[in-house]
Amino acid sequence: MDRNKNGFTLIELLVVIAIIALLLSIIVPSLGMAKEKAKLVMCKNNMKQQGLAFSMYIQDNDQYFPTGTLPYMASDDEHAMYTYVIWGGKMGTEYQTDIYKKRILNSYIGVEGDASLERLESATKIFICPADKGAVGGAMSVDRRPQYWEKVGRSYQYNSSGNSNKAAQGLWGKKLGSVRNPYNLILVGGIPAVAYGADCDPYFYAYWHNKKENGWANLLFVDLHVDYLHITNKNPETGQRGMGYDYQNGDGWTFVYNRK
Repeated sequence: MDRNKNGFTLIELLVVIAIIALLLSIIVPSLGMAKEKAKLVMCKNNMKQQGLAFSMYIQDNDQYFPTGTLPYMASDDEHAMYTYVIWGGKMGTEYQTDIYKKRILNSYIGVEGDASLERLESATKIFICPADKGAVGGAMSVDRRPQYWEKVGRSYQYNSSGNSNKAAQGLWGKKLGSVRNPYNLILVGGIPAVAYGADCDPYFYAYWHNKKENGWANLLFVDLHVDYLHITNKNPETGQRGMGYDYQNGDGWTFVYNRK
């Protein structure tokens, strides 16, 4: 019997399906990669806008970097840790007491008043990394999921304490003009950048822009350029990683104010 000249044979249909499947196997991963690259670019743009807010704040405050103080007697280290909670963003589900309602940089992005859980102006979205997937505890006692932003009100960490909870090592209480290494000194990092903070191995796991290695993040430096780097704890001589190795300095970056 002659086949219908207007139709397709089963073999022809299978060939077409196979070709479509092959094309999808090529296109879909490419689309996924493009989407992740777009998130990386959006994150960098967020940080550049944060940099502008820092610049305006510094101009208005005698060249000082944001330097918060607790409303009671405390050590400089405690003030520095308080500062990296309140430097910008919204209020998260953690840190709910009144002393954490302040946000130092928010007025420089056009957001006035206290932070709250309910209040979310579009301007504060510069503190949300589009790749924010939260963090799972290593040494950190709790998981911060589904988003770090939802838990603490930001996806970024201001370097007020040198990634070590030490005011003397970070930008708390420092003036812009006193910084000797603005190109290498981190001003703000995406949260994965502090995964090995305080010599923890790690403090948490956060695979945002890199799905395989902990510690990859965008970084805003004091000179306001942004770069995407791997921040980890490593012996600079052997390349080995682990507790007791350098978690504050690396190739092209440092958390330490005027590192010697």
